[in-house]
Amino acid sequence: MEENVIKLKTKLDYIKGNYIELPSNKFVNVGLLFEKLLGIENNSFSVADVDGIELKVSKNNSLHPITLFSCTCDGPDFFELNRFVNKYGACDTTYKETKILYINLSCSEYTKWGKNLKMKLNIDYNKKKIYIVVAHVNGKLIERRAYWNFSTLEKMLERKIQIMCLCNYSIIYRNSLKLCKFNDYLFYKYLGFDKFIFLLESGLVQVSIKYGIYKKGPKKGMSYNHGTSFFIKKDVLNMLFENFGQKK
Repeated sequence: MEENVIKLKTKLDYIKGNYIELPSNKFVNVGLLFEKLLGIENNSFSVADVDGIELKVSKNNSLHPITLFSCTCDGPDFFELNRFVNKYGACDTTYKETKILYINLSCSEYTKWGKNLKMKLNIDYNKKKIYIVVAHVNGKLIERRAYWNFSTLEKMLERKIQIMCLCNYSIIYRNSLKLCKFNDYLFYKYLGFDKFIFLLESGLVQVSIKYGIYKKGPKKGMSYNHGTSFFIKKDVLNMLFENFGQKK
């Protein structure tokens, strides 16, 4: 693994500090740009990006959370998230027969959804599952059904983020040009599943469900699952990881 880190550091040092011109009139996925500059093909699989190392980018001085991995519900139905969205999602304003659901879920507190519902995560240590709890705003339990198995999440973490590299970037405007520059980077080593569960229970790791709709193209009006992801607050990364290597 140390050889892989050294090899990646060489590539990072090569692109670090260089200004890359971006189109000013459209959105650019900086993470994909970062991988392209490193000569890495985009992967959406449940494994690390390159040679066992997961790559992340973050804007300088941003406290925006870091996505750890994406993982849909295990059950109890095979397409459990589809069932969940169909039951509790809101109707799209344009395509009223299609449901959408954009929500962040935490173990530490409920998130209100619509006029009458609220949702949160609940950890069952006996069954080794993490449930989505749906309740009425008055507190009455409606459902505790959709879940992730501990084993699923533990395997995902082991495959995806044993070693993580986080690179900071900045966006500047110069002479009407929009420029991106990758700056310092840091390698992190994953501290284990017990730490992850502790942070999840504390509300420092949360789940984001993004279930939307295609607004154009051949699938216009159809449901679009953007992914169900587990994310961590950037300022508590050192509670799930330890520094691995030196900052550059």
